[in-house]
Amino acid sequence: RRPPALGVAGGGGGERGYDLLIAADGVNSGIRDAMMQDDADLKFASAPLNGTQKILHLKMPSSLDPSAVHAMSGTVELASGSKQRIGFFWVPERNRTTGGRQGCVLVNWGESEEEDSLMKVTSAEAVLDLLNRAFPALNGEITLDAAQQFLDQSPSMNTVTKCSSYHNARGRVILLGDAAHSSGGASGQGCNAALQDAQVLDSILSDTNGDIDAALPLFSASRVPEGHALLDLSINQGPKGPVLRLLFLLLSAAETLGHRLLPKLVLPPTQNLLTQTDWDFSAIYRRKRRLLDFVKRSNRKYGVFTGYD
Repeated sequence: RRPPALGVAGGGGGERGYDLLIAADGVNSGIRDAMMQDDADLKFASAPLNGTQKILHLKMPSSLDPSAVHAMSGTVELASGSKQRIGFFWVPERNRTTGGRQGCVLVNWGESEEEDSLMKVTSAEAVLDLLNRAFPALNGEITLDAAQQFLDQSPSMNTVTKCSSYHNARGRVILLGDAAHSSGGASGQGCNAALQDAQVLDSILSDTNGDIDAALPLFSASRVPEGHALLDLSINQGPKGPVLRLLFLLLSAAETLGHRLLPKLVLPPTQNLLTQTDWDFSAIYRRKRRLLDFVKRSNRKYGVFTGYD
């Protein structure tokens, strides 16, 4: 075992030798920071995504497919006449007590200083009214318990990242999961991507007969394109411009209908490919490249994260 090369302390504050250091220490990875200090050529960038959020757990509304991921955007009119944007991102989950199906919903919102805005109201009833008015298609199925969950939580922040390499050869370090690539929960694929990292690393180590030095660059060569593709798929699924956003919604509806009628000729919307197929992220991006590249160019005008480009 070689001694630590990046100045990373082991448990209890002492140094420990290792054969391979796997950094799965999250979006704020300290080991990735040490890699950046060691390698001047390593590029890294991060940014907050969609401001702050809260997470609710409740029964999936009857109008939504309980086995699918759903991204929703709504607005609610406040007493002054101004409007506040509210976003829902639904992910299927199992209730930890009963094992039954339910939804985990990430809630984000546009900032507002109005007294009756989402972050200013002080009762669960007021939160419930805002959420149900923002999403009338859910037929009032947001519950008072979910509204109380919202009121009881402090907001958290999602972060997106982009890293040019997922390994450090001198230190024999590999980045996995959010330490390597975080899409901020925008696509619901963060856990899947981390599991794929582990599977690919295992496969490469097997193919190289455990030769760690040979495996390191192969891992980055395989996973960096996937991490970058997932980032673009996550934050550029839809345009930020109001006119293009409306056109994009119409296009998504046409893709959904076209895929139902002609599944071999028409691809479904990007989010459906992410959640309902086992295609690689880079393969999905290639199939949707023209549309996604157009959206990406448009979103640059609105300050959407592009990394270190």
